Amino acid sequence: MVYIVVYIKNLIFSSRYPRVIPAEIWSGERQDISYLWPFGITAYAHIFLDLDISKLQPRSVKVALLEYYDCEDYKLLK
Repeated sequence: MVYIVVYIKNLIFSSRYPRVIPAEIWSGERQDISYLWPFGITAYAHIFLDLDISKLQPRSVKVALLEYYDCEDYKLLK
């Protein structure tokens, strides 16, 4: 859980450098933070279906966002 706090802290502005984020100072390029969402927000997880299942079957399930693993991976709670 600590790595999530550090990960997000490196993506927000600091009082020492109010116009740049720490990850930008480290890498030298602006970081994309468009994938960040508040914890506990309602999300919909895609259900992978086989080809022989009816079209009327649900394609997603309603879940809550628990934590981030990377910019493409999330931990969800059903």
